[in-house]
Amino acid sequence: MELARAEARQWLTVGATSPVTVAVDTLGGAAAEQHYGSDLVRRGLELVSGARDSLMTFGRR
Repeated sequence: MELARAEARQWLTVGATSPVTVAVDTLGGAAAEQHYGSDLVRRGLELVSGARDSLMTFGRR
């Protein structure tokens, strides 16, 4: 499971939310949090909602 979390963390750093969002959509939020951890699920869902915001940018500071 730690490997899945590490991989999801890497995907989220480049703005790719699909591992987390697919887990939430198919397994539900609670199971996705058990698999990836609540912090990664929260971050993935924040990125999805932020992607709809025209003021949000991706990249390094």
